[in-house]
Amino acid sequence: MTRIAILETGHTRMKAVAARRGGGYSRWFADALDPIGAAWTAFDATAGDLPGPDHDFDGVIVTGSPASVHDREPWSEATAEWLARAVPTGLPILGVCYGHQLLAHALGAPVGPNPLGPSLGTFPVEVVEDDPLFAGMDRPLRAHFVHYDAVLALPDGARLLATSPRCPIQSFAVGDTVRAVQWHPEFDAEGARVAITQDAAKLADAGQDVESLLAQVAVLPQREQVLVNFVRRFVEA
Repeated sequence: MTRIAILETGHTRMKAVAARRGGGYSRWFADALDPIGAAWTAFDATAGDLPGPDHDFDGVIVTGSPASVHDREPWSEATAEWLARAVPTGLPILGVCYGHQLLAHALGAPVGPNPLGPSLGTFPVEVVEDDPLFAGMDRPLRAHFVHYDAVLALPDGARLLATSPRCPIQSFAVGDTVRAVQWHPEFDAEGARVAITQDAAKLADAGQDVESLLAQVAVLPQREQVLVNFVRRFVEA
């Protein structure tokens, strides 16, 4: 059986959504992993809980977080060091949102507040390099975004896979086994709406039309396909 380690880099602020879906970030990822028979174990990276050097996991998913990579909190830096050691081993790794940014940081790339402002809602993503991570998905991709920070430059040796107008580095690849996406394949439409509603004041202060963002939120039947493809095309390959 395929074994996935989920490194939880934070705890959701969306308590009502978490209650409905039966838990925090790891449980949301498990909604995609369980049906394809992938076993998973959650590690609370914020508490310093990381897989040991003799771990027997086949792949790793790094979750999103309300935190900011550029704050360089001790637990985050420790997780980045863990990732920097893991990447050269060929271990399949998928970074999601904060995980996307943390992977870039671990590999020496700059991460900071998005110069183009926050991105919350449902938006198109332009794939600039076909990759197995996007197999079977429509073009342009549509995804749920919830982020204020961004990867500001690619890590050395990384390849850009996808972009969007408000965030040029939406996805990148490192070698054959490391992938990262800025969007949230584990979020459903309800999660996107709740995130917008919770942050309505911040979005309005940034000059964004909250009602328009809410109206654009859509149900995305393919939203979890990135997670399925990561397991099928990278971990089990």
